[in-house]
Amino acid sequence: MTVPATATAPAPNGNLNEPVITVPIVPQEPTTPPAEGRFTAEDLEKVRREEREKLYGRLSQQDEILKATKEELEATRKAREEKEASEVSARKKAEDEAEAKRQAELSAKSLLKEREEEWERRFTDLQSKYEQDRELFAREQEFQRLQAVRSELLAAAADDIAPELADLVQGNTEDELRNSVELMKTKSAAIVAQIQQTQVAARASMRGTAPTGYGVGPADTDAGYRQYSAGDIKNMSMGEYAKLRGQLLPAAGNAARQGMFG
Repeated sequence: MTVPATATAPAPNGNLNEPVITVPIVPQEPTTPPAEGRFTAEDLEKVRREEREKLYGRLSQQDEILKATKEELEATRKAREEKEASEVSARKKAEDEAEAKRQAELSAKSLLKEREEEWERRFTDLQSKYEQDRELFAREQEFQRLQAVRSELLAAAADDIAPELADLVQGNTEDELRNSVELMKTKSAAIVAQIQQTQVAARASMRGTAPTGYGVGPADTDAGYRQYSAGDIKNMSMGEYAKLRGQLLPAAGNAARQGMFG
């Protein structure tokens, strides 16, 4: 911008002390001819149009790059999601298979343990039955031996023991049988002596021997059952065994016929 200059007019008659008026002077812009090669409006419009076309081209190219980038990112995202889903599915399948295998192994182990316990129980029962049979056989042998000894002792003392007293000869050992035979001899001798002393009284009193508790009592007719182990059979007296052998021997035979598998 051109700043107007301030001009001061000289005072009339050259008197410097007289008042004067100051007014601005607008300088004249020099008129220069147009420079050689100056752009016209059409040239400027053409340049603007070309710049706009270049700008639109760059924007269009950037849009295409952005679109391609988005598509690539979307494809990458989908591939990653599909890979993660596949990995999750594979991991889930592996876990399911491992769990199924574990359950199968657990079932097999439980079944095997159950079978082992069953066989152990059967073996224990069989061993217990074997012990019972062994003790029963040993007891029966001893009973038969003592019966043979008793028969021999009774045969040898047949003339010294009253027939009514022969059944009272009992014992769990040979010594007890011999003592019982001697006792019956003494009783028989006492009976004979009494008969000889009082024949009439002896005939009146000889109506048979009254029961003295050797019959079957309520405990023997009990309808219940009792189990005897090998230890029970081993420790019972021969008199008790003699009473029970009629039940023990058949029961042992029935159990033996059943076998291990019932």
